[in-house]
Amino acid sequence: MPASPRALVIRDGVATRIAGREVVRGDIIMLKEGDRVPADGVLLAANDLRADESLLTGESVAVDKLVKQGHARIARPGGDGLPFVYSGTMLVQGQGVAEVLATGTHTEFGRIGKALQAIDAGPTPLQRETGRVVRRLAAAGLILCTLVVLIYGLVRGSWLEGLLAGVTLAMAILPEEFPVVLTVFLALGAWRISRHGVLTRHMPAIETLGSATVLCVDKTGTLTLNQMTVKRLVAGGEQYDVDLETDSAASERLREVVDFGMLASEARPVDPMEKAIGALGERLNPGKNTGRQHWLLVKEYPLTTALLAHAHGWNTGVAGDPCVVAIKGAPEAVAGLCRLNEADRTTLQLQIARMAGDGLRVLGVARAAFRGDAWPASPAQFEFAWLGLIGLADPVRPTVAAAVRECHEAGTASPRSNAQANGSASAKNKVSSA
Repeated sequence: MPASPRALVIRDGVATRIAGREVVRGDIIMLKEGDRVPADGVLLAANDLRADESLLTGESVAVDKLVKQGHARIARPGGDGLPFVYSGTMLVQGQGVAEVLATGTHTEFGRIGKALQAIDAGPTPLQRETGRVVRRLAAAGLILCTLVVLIYGLVRGSWLEGLLAGVTLAMAILPEEFPVVLTVFLALGAWRISRHGVLTRHMPAIETLGSATVLCVDKTGTLTLNQMTVKRLVAGGEQYDVDLETDSAASERLREVVDFGMLASEARPVDPMEKAIGALGERLNPGKNTGRQHWLLVKEYPLTTALLAHAHGWNTGVAGDPCVVAIKGAPEAVAGLCRLNEADRTTLQLQIARMAGDGLRVLGVARAAFRGDAWPASPAQFEFAWLGLIGLADPVRPTVAAAVRECHEAGTASPRSNAQANGSASAKNKVSSA
């Protein structure tokens, strides 16, 4: 279960693996790539730590985690740079140490469960309308019943027989078949839906589905595949659109961008962007990784708030050859390390804006060489050469177009989805993220 994973805690100076439900406030937990966080906590140490918080925020892109600065009160999830980890979320990169601040129902995940328990669905529109009709007919029946009693008693002088006649009329007027008729019609609706392979858990869902006029859908994982794919490569004045051109259309310069993007990624990537870059690299440069099996990763520069880029230093194993340094990250950050001139910067900004306008997540890639044993403390001390841009996207599901068309044919209007409304802003916000 996501809410009760295994946890590695430090107790009495010894690292012990325990069940997630046994974690308590104040415990020190050790976290690494692939772990499910057992409780809400604040980071005491972190190395290139990133977390998938889509369970809480709905955002498929992993967020960066940084160590707290001074006293920090736990905040709501969402966005990069927070020093907090949350129960139920998955760590997709790096490692860290955190102090537990909340467990169980006191976590963000637990609060969602408590909120769901407190939801009162209330009567449906059909139930409200049925109740309104029944009340009106009941009132009309009582009025007629009273009139019959009075008229019968006054005209014939028999009040008892008048009362019996009034009660008989009221029983005939009051609707008794409504619940049966409504149940039968809703059951027929559930049967029709089941023929399309959909089971109905709650009967009111039939009514809601039939009366829907506007469809609001989430983008990530619903309209899209919830996985990143490289869509475009840019190097200088050259461009390669992955879906529109064959692999042979990618020049050596463009292949080099992907090649060094792979070198700046983890050897066994978990991050969706690094997986996408690796998949394209295997296509454009088949066998390249096989020839680098003797290369040794000797230095890693994790992404930080000061520098939104990730760099790796590689020893090629060839005597006399310099070490190869590959870096990828926010285009502005990587370009700043390359010390581009004003004209190149202007061209680069136009390329970034064009790719962001198409809804792509943009990464910059550069390379450098290093000789020596004492590695610099920061990538800023290397002489990087700019290589190009990688544009990634979360592709739309192949079945979306047909589904939207069916919704229109059924009378459901979708003038503008939240994906369209937020697409441009999201694209611009993602440009500067690594």
